[in-house]
Amino acid sequence: MDEILLINNIGFDINKERYSCDLCEFQATKKTNLNLHQMSAHNKKQFKCNQCDFQAAKQSLIVAHVQALHEGLRYPCQECEYQATTKTSLKSHNQSIHQGIRYPCKECEHQATSKSNLTRHRQSVHQGRKYPCQECKYQATYKSHLIKHHQSVHIGRKHLCLECDYQAS
Repeated sequence: MDEILLINNIGFDINKERYSCDLCEFQATKKTNLNLHQMSAHNKKQFKCNQCDFQAAKQSLIVAHVQALHEGLRYPCQECEYQATTKTSLKSHNQSIHQGIRYPCKECEHQATSKSNLTRHRQSVHQGRKYPCQECKYQATYKSHLIKHHQSVHIGRKHLCLECDYQAS
């Protein structure tokens, strides 16, 4: 990588209007994102995968899930051996790995590889956001980590390798 390209929070304006969820502390900069959050987090109407326990708020997410997980659809990188499960993931990979794009935190030296990672960094590190487990004292800095913790520790779900028989808790 010749030079790391720093992007000062493109698309992320702290002063931008926020849409707040009435049922929790979630905030979005777009009304459509708030609606999607409310549908997935608070409404019981969920679309379900017919091959596993996965659920999503939108049918398009089920289609993407089935293609990536059950059908093995991959989007190969033209510059290395990486294979993404979505076009968006491939674009993010190219920007962060091959183009060196970084999103610097204004409050510390951290440089995120995506806008969403910068937002999560700010929330967890600078705003102290934690996701507590309801069954033990574990607290996660990311909601996805709490979900994985719950599945592996409290449900006993194993994570299966898609290429071999390896299983991890």
